[in-house]
Amino acid sequence: NAFEYEDVRLEVRADNRGRNNNSVSLICRYDPDRGWYEFNITNGGLYDILYAEITSNGNISYNEITNGGSNAIRQGKDVNEYAIECVGNELTLYINGDEVNSINERTYDLRKGQIGVSVSSFNVLPIQIDMDWIKVNEP
Repeated sequence: NAFEYEDVRLEVRADNRGRNNNSVSLICRYDPDRGWYEFNITNGGLYDILYAEITSNGNISYNEITNGGSNAIRQGKDVNEYAIECVGNELTLYINGDEVNSINERTYDLRKGQIGVSVSSFNVLPIQIDMDWIKVNEP
C-alpha cells in the first residue's frame, strides 16, 4: 500500500544524459479518484504546475495553475536538483535551491495523496535521465 501525505516535500537530483528535449515531473497529492498536482520542469528552461483531473469517463484533463521560465534551470546535458512542497494550500517549486514559484491553490483543493516522479520525451529519442536520489520529507 502506497503512503499518503498531507504536507510533503519531494526532491530529486536529475542528470540529463540524453537529448535536450525532455521534462522531469514531480507529483504530489495523487488521488486515483480525483487527480493530482503535477510540477513539470523542462531542460529547456520552462516549468508549469498543473492539476491533472480524472474525468468521469476515466480520462485525464490537465488544468494549468501557473507556468513560467527560470534561469535557475541548467539547460542541456547538465545536473539539476528539483524540489516541490505541497503544504496546506501552498504549492511551491524549487530549482537548484532557488524558490521559483509559490502559489496559493484553492480551486481544486486536494488535501492528501501519494507522490511520484516521472520523465517524459517531447519528440526525440533516446531520453536518458539518471536520478541520483529521491528524497521525501515532511516540511
